[in-house]
Amino acid sequence: MLSQIQRRFQDRKFIYRYFLILRYVVSLITSVIIVRSGLPKEDIGTYEWILFFVHSGTFFFHHGLTTYLMASYEKQDIDDKSKFVSGIYTLGMVFASFVGILLLGIVIFSPNWLLFKSLHSFIYYILGYIFVMSALAPLEIVYFVLDKSKHFLKYIHFSQIGLLILFFTVALMGPSIEHFLMVLIGFGVIRWVYFMLSFSNTSFFTADYRYIFTVFIGSLPILGNQMISMIMEVMDGWMVKYFFSDATFAVFRYGARELPLSNFLFAGLSMAYISILQTNGFDLLELKQKVNKLMYFTFPIAIILMLSSPFIFGFVYTDTFRESAIIFNVYLLILISRVLLPQTILLAKQQFNIIMYSTIIEIIANITLSLWWVKIWGLKGLVFATVIAYLIQKVVLIMYNTRVNHIKIQDMIHLKHYILLSFGLILTFYFSYHFVL
Repeated sequence: MLSQIQRRFQDRKFIYRYFLILRYVVSLITSVIIVRSGLPKEDIGTYEWILFFVHSGTFFFHHGLTTYLMASYEKQDIDDKSKFVSGIYTLGMVFASFVGILLLGIVIFSPNWLLFKSLHSFIYYILGYIFVMSALAPLEIVYFVLDKSKHFLKYIHFSQIGLLILFFTVALMGPSIEHFLMVLIGFGVIRWVYFMLSFSNTSFFTADYRYIFTVFIGSLPILGNQMISMIMEVMDGWMVKYFFSDATFAVFRYGARELPLSNFLFAGLSMAYISILQTNGFDLLELKQKVNKLMYFTFPIAIILMLSSPFIFGFVYTDTFRESAIIFNVYLLILISRVLLPQTILLAKQQFNIIMYSTIIEIIANITLSLWWVKIWGLKGLVFATVIAYLIQKVVLIMYNTRVNHIKIQDMIHLKHYILLSFGLILTFYFSYHFVL
């Protein structure tokens, strides 16, 4: 048993999924620590709004550059690989500088806008967080592409467990928005130094401004796709902030979680198989087996959580955040779309345009439904719109794979079982919404 576990932790794909799972768990625990620290609900909402505000400006290049690094590293000539990683890192910091200046200008020159009024006191924390998070963004992917399993595991445990300890210490010693932000920024610097020391004899992070333009041009399609694909996640948060208070924003943020681990499990699987499909001649059998295995694991858990979420949220977050369970249950329905991975094939084939077009369709559907349903169901309406729009995008990608790549949905998943499990999840939602919540 022990030897089997050791072998799993020598597989970089398993380690990457393990990292995503642990990061999610740590994020969940830190949110509980903040709530249990006694911080007022409005302050919790402001803290979450600060993090979301930074995410709004950085998500496209954080995710875009790391995806480009994952998809293109193996295609580089041996002599160019270090330059490629250096170019990715340098470009990320250039983007961080532009975004920092932009967000600084937005906050300073819009002092009377309700959306930004609560940010003025934290502008320097916002700038620090932008630069630190941008420096950290590509690190895990570098460990992955270089297949540094032992170093990766050490970094994972150091970064995540250390963050938990520091958050718990702040909660006991003096909880405040400023102190929690100082932990994120200060420990972020320590994590960066820790990583740099483990690669001190390499040239991966030597600024290479000559190669940066090459990386920028090559990454443009993925950067554009990432910006479009994640824009609805950002717009959901902005619409909640626009229509509701900071306290409601906190309720939304803690409830707006998919099935624990599902996003990261399927995202990690998708990311890992982009390069694998390119090298195995697009043999989908192994990917299908992995997807089916995750499907059989995640759907029963989603059904159980959908029935128990009101009690879980009331116990973990206190009754103050019990209403977050409603938002959480709606988000659980995203699993129906999340389990489908047509984008993995398209990214591996570098068919970026269809992903961009399908995401534009998703955005139009989401905005239209959000503005309509928020008037009918309030906060729940925004979340329902996200679930339906995301499903529409996946349908478009599946149709494209069927017609152009001649890859059917049943080539990627056990279709009959998928339909039965999806129907069961929808029935459970109906029951929980009317009889449990």
